[in-house]
Amino acid sequence: MAKKNSKRKNFFPYGIFFIIFIAEIFLGLSAISAYLFFDGKREVNLLESDIKKYSSSLAEAFAHVAELSIKDKQYQPLRNLFQEKIAENIIDEAFFVLADGRLVVHSNIAIEKELSGNIAKDEMSYNIDLILKPLRDNSHEILISDYNIIKKEPYFKKNIRDLIKKYFYKGIESNGWLFSKAVFVKSKPIGTVNFILSKDRIFYAIKNIIERARRLTAIVLLMSFLLSLLISLFVMLRDLSRNKKQSTIDSSAKEKFLDLPEIDVASEKENLQIELIDDSLESEDSPEITVIGHERYIVAPIIPEYRAHSTGRRILDAIPSENKRKR
Repeated sequence: MAKKNSKRKNFFPYGIFFIIFIAEIFLGLSAISAYLFFDGKREVNLLESDIKKYSSSLAEAFAHVAELSIKDKQYQPLRNLFQEKIAENIIDEAFFVLADGRLVVHSNIAIEKELSGNIAKDEMSYNIDLILKPLRDNSHEILISDYNIIKKEPYFKKNIRDLIKKYFYKGIESNGWLFSKAVFVKSKPIGTVNFILSKDRIFYAIKNIIERARRLTAIVLLMSFLLSLLISLFVMLRDLSRNKKQSTIDSSAKEKFLDLPEIDVASEKENLQIELIDDSLESEDSPEITVIGHERYIVAPIIPEYRAHSTGRRILDAIPSENKRKR
C-alpha cells in the first residue's frame, strides 16, 4: 500500500500569542506596581516630612512674633506675617487666640469680623479643643493634628480614598493639618498661635502617581500585545516556510518517483534486486516503496539490511508479485 502524507493546515498560533501576552502583562504590571508602590510611598512620606519640618519652623516664628505682639500690644506685624505666608501659598489660614477663645488676630479680616472676636462661634470650622490643647497641656512642643477643612471638597472619591488609606497613605481621610504652638509670657501660656495647611501637595503627588500608573499600564498592554504578535507571526512564518519546503521536497520526490523506469518482475527469481537511484526516498519515515511493473505490482518493504552507495540504495530479496500472492 502506498502511504498518504497528511497536509498540515497553516493557521495563526493563538495559543502561543495568549500565553506570551498574559505572561508579559503579569510580569509588566507586577514590576510597575512594585515600583510605584515603594517609590511613590517614599516620595509622599518625604514630601510630608519636608512640609511638617518647614511648618514647624514657621510655627516657632509665629509664636515668637505673637509673644512680641502681646507685649507691645501691636498685632499688625503678626497679621502681616500671616498674610505674607498665605500669599506665598505656604499656608491657608492663620490666627492667634487667647486661653478663653478670644480671637486676637486672624489672617483674613473678613473672617475675623464674622467670628466677632471669638473662635468658638464657628465650631464646625474651628476645633477649639485641638486649638487650645498645647496651652492646656502647658506644652512648649508644636502640636500637629490632622484637620478637616470644611470648605474644601474631597480630593478623591470614597472608594479611592479607602484603597489609598489601606495600602498607601493613612492620612487621606483628612484634607489638612492644624499646627498649634502655645505662646508664653513670663513662662505662663496665655494663648496659642495656629495655622491651617491643606494637604493639596500630598494629594497632587498621589494623583500624579495614579496617572503614572495608568500611563505605564497602557504602555505595558500595548508593548505586550505587539511583542506577542511579533513572536506569534514569527512562529507562523517559520511553520509556513517549513511546510512550503516540505511540500517542495514531496513534490520533487513524487516527480522523480514517477520518472523511475518500469521493471519487469515476471521472472520467478528468488533474489530479485531493485536499485533505488532517488536519494530523496531514503527517509526512514517511508515504510513502503511501490514499484510499478509491466503487468504486475509488488510492494518492497524497506528493511534494515539494505545498503546505501553512491548511486542510491539496494533492497535485497524483493518478492515477485506472483510469489507474494502464494505466500
